[in-house]
Amino acid sequence: MQRPIRAIAYGFLIWWIWFGFVGISQLFPDELTSTPAFASARLLVLVLLVVFFAVDYLSRIGQGSVRDGLAVGITWALLMVANDVGHFLFMAPTDIGGYLTTFAPLYLWIPVATVIVFGRLTARAETVN
Repeated sequence: MQRPIRAIAYGFLIWWIWFGFVGISQLFPDELTSTPAFASARLLVLVLLVVFFAVDYLSRIGQGSVRDGLAVGITWALLMVANDVGHFLFMAPTDIGGYLTTFAPLYLWIPVATVIVFGRLTARAETVN
């Protein structure tokens, strides 16, 4: 990872934007938020955030690799879990085992997405040059 401070800052920014979106969605009626389409839309917002910040991170460092994408993705996934644990589980006592088996695995796709973004954009940059 070429710029770890930027990667960590982006990870926190992704989580805060995601947290704000999920928080605002709590204002919607339960009939809407309990539908599978709404759950898919929330996940889509998270995917778009990760892809946007991965592209921005890669454009700012100039050149990356699949290894950089994996490092950034793992960092972001760990930050997502750590922020969730810090903000939700300690504020409102919840079963941590339930969280780690139900919600935390959803963040496993983040390293996959960053590897794909870094791999494709790096390969594209090499073919252009």
